[in-house]
Amino acid sequence: MDAATMTTIARGELVSLAQAKAGVPNALSPLHLFALPSGTSPAAAPAKSSVPVPADLLVRLSRPDWTVTIRMGGGDWPIQELVLCGQSDGGAVTGIRPSGTMDASLFGWASPEAFSAWWCGQFAHRGEEDVPNPIPPSCSLEAFLMMLQAVDAYRRALMLATLAHRPSTDLRMTAADFNAACRSSIAARDIRWLAAAFMLLVPGLGAYKLAGGAESLKPAYDRDFLATFADGEKGAQQLGFGQVGQMVGLEFARGWQMAAGYESRTAAPEGIRAVARGFVAPTALTNHFVRLEPLADGRANANHQTMGFTEMNAALTGVLREAVQAARMPAGAHATGTANASLPGSPAAGGDRFCHQCGTKLDAGASFCLQCGTRQE
Repeated sequence: MDAATMTTIARGELVSLAQAKAGVPNALSPLHLFALPSGTSPAAAPAKSSVPVPADLLVRLSRPDWTVTIRMGGGDWPIQELVLCGQSDGGAVTGIRPSGTMDASLFGWASPEAFSAWWCGQFAHRGEEDVPNPIPPSCSLEAFLMMLQAVDAYRRALMLATLAHRPSTDLRMTAADFNAACRSSIAARDIRWLAAAFMLLVPGLGAYKLAGGAESLKPAYDRDFLATFADGEKGAQQLGFGQVGQMVGLEFARGWQMAAGYESRTAAPEGIRAVARGFVAPTALTNHFVRLEPLADGRANANHQTMGFTEMNAALTGVLREAVQAARMPAGAHATGTANASLPGSPAAGGDRFCHQCGTKLDAGASFCLQCGTRQE
């Protein structure tokens, strides 16, 4: 089912309409992201819209029981964000996306399943091939990031070899060059590189603790992403790529255009509760689906799977349905009835506050994030 763009509407008009139809937005509402210019009052705008906006859509935007933020970008795509809103009845889904400096675009789907079918139809790899998973189904977030860095290193080495008219069959670099490349793409926030895209597109990723050290690089060698070779002339070791590193590197060099990070959230008496976070990277070969699994010490594991179109559609539907189920549960309980360990970045996880847009830790009492400028609830 295709989504219909309900309308493009001025933000001030939208906030005024939502307030007139549904009252003051709750803490989960994405309308808080659309701060009006200083001195502008939503109540001053006319309560009747210049374009038709259904009342139930305004209620879902203003007083959602759950939200899923999908942040897309990577490759040649600029970062863009779509916030999905729904209620605990599990019915219709409303989406909102900034479309200009002072405008927002509204979308509507009949159900979570309808949204997933639309999104996958637009962006997912459509094949059903059974592609082997080159990454351990569950590994530490640090190890997963190093495997992404290995993929980027291969892409970079392949590009440099092409520009220098060198063969691409024996790509190598020094450890210093590898480390410098890892740091540079992250520091530049360059989402054309996979590791940087992952770190910038997953909302709330900054809430997790990351442990450095050589142990985070070991799985990249164990899984044949990286290998070491002796330089015959100088006798020094060089870093190269195993068969898996070459295979996945070529996949992302030739067939990757965009990715998306996601975060689902619900409202709870103790504050906003993050339900799930993850990452999706469709390529010309398969769909890479990553779900982050929080650990008790504030760190996380990354569960990576390769999926065909049907499985990808079901997995994305599962993200939304999990949010619906979480919104139905009382505070402090999973859908299974066990105690709830909130994700890092949720107020229930401790006293620290984190930006709901980029995950940066906030100063006490901060109204805006100093990293990305987003207004905080």
